[in-house]
Amino acid sequence: MTQRQATDKARRQVWLVSLTSAAIILSLAVRLCGSQTRDLGGTLAAGAIAALLLALCAASFRTYRRVQRDAASEPMTEAERSAPAAEDTVGPGPYTVGLGGFRVVAWIAMILFGGLAIGAFLAHRSGPAWLFLGCAGLGAAILAFAGPITFDRDGVTQRCLFGTFALGWRDLRRIETGAGGLVLIGEQTRVVIPPPSCWSGQEKADAWALLGRAIAATGIVPSPRRTAGYRWHRNARVRRP
Repeated sequence: MTQRQATDKARRQVWLVSLTSAAIILSLAVRLCGSQTRDLGGTLAAGAIAALLLALCAASFRTYRRVQRDAASEPMTEAERSAPAAEDTVGPGPYTVGLGGFRVVAWIAMILFGGLAIGAFLAHRSGPAWLFLGCAGLGAAILAFAGPITFDRDGVTQRCLFGTFALGWRDLRRIETGAGGLVLIGEQTRVVIPPPSCWSGQEKADAWALLGRAIAATGIVPSPRRTAGYRWHRNARVRRP
């Protein structure tokens, strides 16, 4: 099995475990919210099952990330070495990619936790209702962030509901990697590029090639950071054209 096949298999396992866990947690929450009596033992058991399922989801996600890192560090094959360079096969752009992976997760969170919040409010359980509502709000924030990203000869630009953020290649000073994504850092600015596994669109391969060519042209060597996957744009907002 190649690294690409292993990555695809791990991704399918993450989705399967996540969706199955979400369905089970939803059924437990609906049953608890609809119960007329407060059974402490049943509540604790449901909480333990939910915690176990969430831990299983986290373990599956960590496995997927490990497979991703192994694939990224895999030595190039002879066919890859003999393939034409990116500058010979990819134009100057612009190439635009969506964040389909983030949008799917956001919609699942909004629908799942929004439904749980409505059920909890109808059952007069205000505590869980506000918790579910907060999780649905987090999904809405992810959806608002998941705007398209454009790569061209000048730099990278993302347009989302929070604004337009951009960084030029000539302003790039440092690159950090973490959780499969990239953090492009300038003098006082920072632009975050989500993992390519979350990208969508027909221009994804060309955009990735153009990004790699632009980074190679700067001569900057990316450095791994544990916190790189949890950062947000900084001082990179530009006025919408």
